[in-house]
Amino acid sequence: MTALIDLFGLNGFIAHGYCLLWSPVLLWLHAGSDFLIFLAYFTIPSALIYFIKQRKDTPYPQLVILFAGFIIACGTGHLLSALTIWIPLYWLEGWIKGFTALISIATAAMMFRVIPQALALPTIKQLQEEIQQRKIIEDQLGLFENMFKLTSDCMFMISPKQNFRLVLVNDATCRHFGEQREQLLKSCIPDCDPNFKTQNDLDTLWLNVKAKKGFMIESLHRLGSGMEVPVEISVNYLFYQDEEYLVGFFHNITERKLAEKNLRASVSYIHSLLEANLDPVITLNMEGKILSANKETEHITGITTNQLMGSDFSTYFIKPEILQASYPEVLAKGFIEDYNLQLQQSSGKTLLDVLLNISLYYNEQAKETEMLVVMRNITEQKQADEKLQIAASVFAHAREGIMVTDSEGKIIQVNDAFSEISGYGQEEILGKTPRILSSGRQQKEVYTAIWHDLMTKGHWYGELWNRRKNGEVYVAMENISAIVNKQDNSRRYVALLSDIQPFRAFLKNNWHPLRALFWAQNPLSLYYQELL
Repeated sequence: MTALIDLFGLNGFIAHGYCLLWSPVLLWLHAGSDFLIFLAYFTIPSALIYFIKQRKDTPYPQLVILFAGFIIACGTGHLLSALTIWIPLYWLEGWIKGFTALISIATAAMMFRVIPQALALPTIKQLQEEIQQRKIIEDQLGLFENMFKLTSDCMFMISPKQNFRLVLVNDATCRHFGEQREQLLKSCIPDCDPNFKTQNDLDTLWLNVKAKKGFMIESLHRLGSGMEVPVEISVNYLFYQDEEYLVGFFHNITERKLAEKNLRASVSYIHSLLEANLDPVITLNMEGKILSANKETEHITGITTNQLMGSDFSTYFIKPEILQASYPEVLAKGFIEDYNLQLQQSSGKTLLDVLLNISLYYNEQAKETEMLVVMRNITEQKQADEKLQIAASVFAHAREGIMVTDSEGKIIQVNDAFSEISGYGQEEILGKTPRILSSGRQQKEVYTAIWHDLMTKGHWYGELWNRRKNGEVYVAMENISAIVNKQDNSRRYVALLSDIQPFRAFLKNNWHPLRALFWAQNPLSLYYQELL
């Protein structure tokens, strides 16, 4: 026992419990906490060791083992901290702490050595993304395989080395020719397409495919029944497993050809509609040169159709560069709407405001993309809009109050000056009648006379006593007019009113000084005074 005491250094030391005054609560708080930490610290390494055994591919197992040893040493330290409450094992606790320090330094050093290598490893997200990408590629391969088998487009592969024989076709191609796959795979291009009869035709086709790496052609196919149908073929070059191939797809264009025929038959009808259009209609090439124009274009420009043909459309406008700058936008978007420009007539005196709608279309006959322009003269509309804007500006900024009522006498519009004079905001006054302004000072006969003048003369002018929203009574000079709509014979009443109460108060307070000033400054004042 003495040797054990000497070994663990118990002589001369007292248990840690004395420092805690052997308080039961404090004592068991420290002991219980240390013991629980000890259990947790020994459980974590056990889990790590189990994980390493189960996953043999775990990277850096030495680091994991060092980390487990460090945790065990820490847990042992907490166990000894609990024991020193009763047994003063301070030397043993110190040795354990020293061992913990050494293993922790070793663990830290290894971590710093491993961290750059660990950072270079792909993250879980990167691995998931790689897996996802591989899955997408596999799905796409499966999709392409199914597309080749099930697509409604006819697909093929031809070997020039094997005398331009079909070496691969899908189900749609078999249905198109009405033959079995085995029979088709014995056929060469001349057996299926009457436009390629000689070896020279085939060699020319092959040279074009190799040079262009892909193009589209229209041709004919001879079906199993012997009938020939028009087809559109997309041909491409493929180099696969050290051999060259012709690959592509085609589809039956019988219906399209019939539609083109019907379209050509309706061109004259469309042209007659364009000629009858009340708006100018112009077609342009992609350089802006006029290809066609209807009669209304002659009328608005003052230039004959023969003179318009082939001319630069932009030159008929005040700023041609603006229209020229719009062509790339039309090409990019396919159309532009409500493009506002000024057109100058051939006389050079008249400027017209016009709106342009420009759209792209494909001319089947010319096999070219062209621009269709529809132009509308908005000069009169713009002038009317300007007048309306002026009227609206006058209405909004007039110093006199303005009130508009409908035929039933309901207020439908007032300006800001009216609100300042009456004290009523627009939300409060709209929908009401002018009776809301009545002061009660006028006799009924006054209003009867007003209505009589409005119905007979169309206007009335005079003074009225009105009442503000706050109850204040004031004198207003009012000019009321009846406006008749000629289209439906409806009436509107517009009242202009001015608050003359301040002016009357000024005259009342300054009448005698003003009169004296008048007599003093008038050269004929003595003469007038003598007469008076």
